[in-house]
Amino acid sequence: MVRFLSWNVKVINNHDRSVLLKNVLRDWNCDLVCLQQTKLEDVEASDICSIWENHQVGFAVVKAIADTVIGSAGGILVLWKKTTLHLVSLLVVNF
Repeated sequence: MVRFLSWNVKVINNHDRSVLLKNVLRDWNCDLVCLQQTKLEDVEASDICSIWENHQVGFAVVKAIADTVIGSAGGILVLWKKTTLHLVSLLVVNF
């Protein structure tokens, strides 16, 4: 069975929210995670390791198109355990 978490985090670089996220990922032992509205500009492997303490993690980022009036929606961050799931293909388009 695959454990899946989808969460509108609104801001992931807020200290309290990132601590809560780390605890949830550890306690729920998720295999696939989809985080919406992360508000992250750039994401690197070191950022992912600081969020999810599992080093066998794959990730993909879908950046939102910034709106100068209301601000950026923040994009989507998808994380998966490489020990459980294999990425076969990835297609990212603007939304």
